Amino acid sequence: MNRRDILKGAVAGAGALSAEAAQQHQHAPRAADTPAVRTAAAWKPLFLDKHQNETVTVLAELIIPRTNTPGAREARVNEYIDLILNDGPQDPSMHFVQGLSWLDGYALRLHHKPFVRCTAEQQTAMLTALDRAGMTAQPQTLNRAGTPDRAAELDRPVAPPIRPGGPAATAGTGSTDVDLAPGARFFRQIKMLTVSAYYTSEIGINELNKGGRVPASFGCTHPEGH
Repeated sequence: MNRRDILKGAVAGAGALSAEAAQQHQHAPRAADTPAVRTAAAWKPLFLDKHQNETVTVLAELIIPRTNTPGAREARVNEYIDLILNDGPQDPSMHFVQGLSWLDGYALRLHHKPFVRCTAEQQTAMLTALDRAGMTAQPQTLNRAGTPDRAAELDRPVAPPIRPGGPAATAGTGSTDVDLAPGARFFRQIKMLTVSAYYTSEIGINELNKGGRVPASFGCTHPEGH
């Protein structure tokens, strides 16, 4: 299975990647990936436009920020997301783009500027409101693309639109009448894509393996086990 086939499976919600597939799915090292050689002009989006890519980069870094470990920006999560949107099924990709537009509309309504131009505090407050709105919604089974897995929800009643004015106002957004359900769905989708991208990148796998968390062998070493 090649890397592109794995990516397509992730967007289509074909199921969780096996450990072996996840290893194959690491961002392949390239000569241009070294800090001394790689520049911003070395990569261009295939699916997203410049503003959308900037928004995805900011969102991913807010979801997995740099602390004492590398963040989503360093793991080039935006490049991964752009690739699977380009290679994956059309519907999830278009829903993702619609979610980006919804988020900018939400930011314009609250702060009169697109999401990426808002302050870090304003961005965090908006995402907090969306996260809370998602928690008040009826739980859904999501696939690898971060979209609802309809096959697992055949008997699930359709939840009515959510207008959680309280959480939005509590988060400091000043909103009391915005339907946050579309934004909450989009935020779940990009969180899932970001985590998938980060922990199948070289940086993410190195972080998982710090301190020898992954054993060299799963074989039994006790004599009675042989």
